[in-house]
Amino acid sequence: MFKDLKVLKIGGSVITDKKQWKKAKPREIQRISVEIASAFKEKPFKLVLIHGAGSYGHPLVDEMRKEKLLSSPLKFSEVVFSVSELNHLFLKHLLANKLPCVQLKAVDLVKLRNGEIASLQVEPVKECLERGLIPVLHGDMALDEKLTFNVASGDMLAEFIAARLKAEELLFGTDVDGLYTSDPKLGLEAQFISEVNKGNLNELLGIVSKEEFYTSNSTDVTGRMPKKFRYMVKAAKQGVKCVVFNACKPSMVYRALRGEKIRASYINLTS
Repeated sequence: MFKDLKVLKIGGSVITDKKQWKKAKPREIQRISVEIASAFKEKPFKLVLIHGAGSYGHPLVDEMRKEKLLSSPLKFSEVVFSVSELNHLFLKHLLANKLPCVQLKAVDLVKLRNGEIASLQVEPVKECLERGLIPVLHGDMALDEKLTFNVASGDMLAEFIAARLKAEELLFGTDVDGLYTSDPKLGLEAQFISEVNKGNLNELLGIVSKEEFYTSNSTDVTGRMPKKFRYMVKAAKQGVKCVVFNACKPSMVYRALRGEKIRASYINLTS
């Protein structure tokens, strides 16, 4: 649909400290904004930007689940307001770098069913792209047909939009270099996975289904890397090339957007 469309998902752990409540990383947000602007201005392309909620969303939702308050209208509203604060901070830096960004909220566009997307209005995204705008979405809450309210994660939004709009690439900026056979933060035995293809897909799906895969001592309510990987596979099966890279490293966002070969995990299931 948009042959030069890239969907960039920046993880919440890149732009916030997920161990501290509502602790943003303004320097990282500014650096990433500069890198996006540099890539965008050198050779303009269509871009949808999505970021995670990080410590502005995960702790609140974790509390809601523990206290069985996922159906609470007040708690729902508190999360929506909190994650919007992070989005406004990101938009402030993007606009300061002369990027034509506009906020689109999942709570307005998405309907969930048992925690998965039942419908997502892509027309507003398409119309923004057609007018030269960069739609910016983020991990959010949404109405759920079965469970009252639920989480609309940034990963879920990225996969759905990339597949529906037939994006050229879906780029996942995380806080690790890519995919590994286990959590690289916990031990030296983790082996880096540079490529996922039809030949090794089933083996890797088996590895990431293990309970101990990509554990963490920070709060995460969206499934961490295993669920992220499944969304990547879902997009890749629909012809979208996926790249997982470390957005915490300077210049990597810029290089990924420019299509340079970087240390990353590349997922291509069409060849």
